[in-house]
Amino acid sequence: MGTHYAQAGTATNRELDIFAVKQMAVQVDGKSLTCQLRALISVRGFPPTMSPIAYSTADSLQKLNINLLGSYEGPRDNYTQAVRDLLIYLGGLGAQQLLRSASLISSRPLLSFDTIKRVDSHKDSVPPKYERIGEGDRKIFTALDSAVNAAIYWSQDAQQDNWGQGNILTLNIPVCILSLPFWNVCIDEETPIAPELCHQGYQSLAYPGTPNPRLVTTFVWSAETIDGLVSTLDSFLWWFHSELLGGQASMILRSMF
Repeated sequence: MGTHYAQAGTATNRELDIFAVKQMAVQVDGKSLTCQLRALISVRGFPPTMSPIAYSTADSLQKLNINLLGSYEGPRDNYTQAVRDLLIYLGGLGAQQLLRSASLISSRPLLSFDTIKRVDSHKDSVPPKYERIGEGDRKIFTALDSAVNAAIYWSQDAQQDNWGQGNILTLNIPVCILSLPFWNVCIDEETPIAPELCHQGYQSLAYPGTPNPRLVTTFVWSAETIDGLVSTLDSFLWWFHSELLGGQASMILRSMF
C-alpha cells in the first residue's frame, strides 16, 4: 500500500505508509470530469507504556486557517487560471466540509505534540509515575511531516509529470494515524480544562512554497476508529461530487467551458 515521494526542495525520496485514491465521474454540460480524493497516510505506533499528547487552542481565529491542497491532471492547455482559482476555492471550502464530516468543526485546532511514558515502580504500594520522553514530539512530528510532504509533492511536483488526457480535479488529504488515542490539552483558557482523550483532530500549518507559503490542514486519527476515517472520506467524496454538479464550484466550472 506504500509509495514514495520526493522530499520538497531536495532529491531525497521518502516512503509513505499508505497511498489511497478514490474517484467519481462527473458530467458538467456534456463535459466529462473526474473528482478524486487522494489520502496521503502516515502511521505511527506506540507501546502500551507510552501515550501521545496534543496541545490545542480555543482561539476561534485559528479555525479559519484551514485548507486542502488541490491539483489537476489533464491536458496542459486546460490548466488555466480559472482551474487554479477553482482548486483554491475547493481547498478552503473542502477543508471546512471535511471538518464537518469528521465531527471536528467545533473541535480545538491542534498546535503541537508530545509523548509521555509510564514508569512503573514494581512495588504494589507505589503508584507509577508519568514523565515526558526525551525525544518529545519527534515520533509524531516525523509522521505528520511525511504525510504533509507527500501531499505537497502529489499536489504540485507530481502534477507536472501527469499532463495527459482526461480532466481530474483532486483534493489531497494528509492523514496521520496513531496506534493509540491522544490526550488533548487546551493551553489558552483562563480556567483550566481537563485533558480529553480524543480519537481524531486536525492541525493547520504554513509550509514554505513558491510564490507563497502553502497552508496545509492535516488530520490526526487513532487506529481504533479507522472505520470512521473511511466513512468520513466516503461522505466527503460525495460532497465533492455534488459541489461540482450543483454548488458554487459548478458555476465556476461552467464558466470555463
